[in-house]
Parts: sequence; C-alpha cells; structure tokens
Amino acid sequence: MNRTSTKNEDGTVSVNKVVTNAAGESRTMDKTITKTEDGRSVTGSYSSSTGKSGTFEKEVVRQDGVKTVNSSVTNQDGQTATHNATVTHADGTVTRTVTNTGFKGQTITRTQTGTVDPVVEAEPVSTEEVVVS
Repeated sequence: MNRTSTKNEDGTVSVNKVVTNAAGESRTMDKTITKTEDGRSVTGSYSSSTGKSGTFEKEVVRQDGVKTVNSSVTNQDGQTATHNATVTHADGTVTRTVTNTGFKGQTITRTQTGTVDPVVEAEPVSTEEVVVS
C-alpha cells in the first residue's frame, strides 16, 4: 500500500492511496477531508485496474449527544449505494440505527440498543514512598 496525505492551505486534507493485491490488481483512491463545525465531510473517487470506478461522499455530524453518519458510493454504472447510521446516548442507554441500501435498491435497517454501566471510581493511589529491601 502506498499512501500520501497533504494538508492544504484551506485546512482540508487530501489523501491518495494505492493498494495492489497478490494478483497484481490495483485500486486507487483520492479523497478530500474537510473539518466542519460539528464533524467532518469526505468526498472522493476511486478506480481499479479491473475497470471499476466511482465517487463517494461521507458526512459525520456530532451534535447534542447524537452522532450521525451519512455516506454514499456511486459506481461506474451510475448505481448508488448508501449507508446511514445514527447513534444516540441518553440516560445510560446507547441506541444505534443503521440503514443500508445496496446498488440494486435492496434496503436493510437494523437497530441495536444497549446499556452502559456507570463508571466505578477507582481507589486513590497512595503517594507514600515504598522502600523495598
């Protein structure tokens, strides 16, 4: 894998990555990462030595205890797949809902909920000097 990252004057970061597998097939990905007020956005393109190519975009927003991720990929045939996820934290409960739609339009949504144990305070560390003889 060969990867280069460049911080641009406007504060964005440009990334170029080339990966070659054992069969000699390669994939190239170029993306630009932009920090936003409440998260980040990523846009870019990819191509492979097997003729596959496309564009992608992703937006991550963290606001009021909720993290939202929306992303999409459009392939060389103009088909688009999406991934949308929301994670909320409230009153010791974490809920994650994910909806994925594939290139052929099939959609799967799943929701997971769990509880978070409160943090247990650790015993204070002694500052006494210990002498070992």
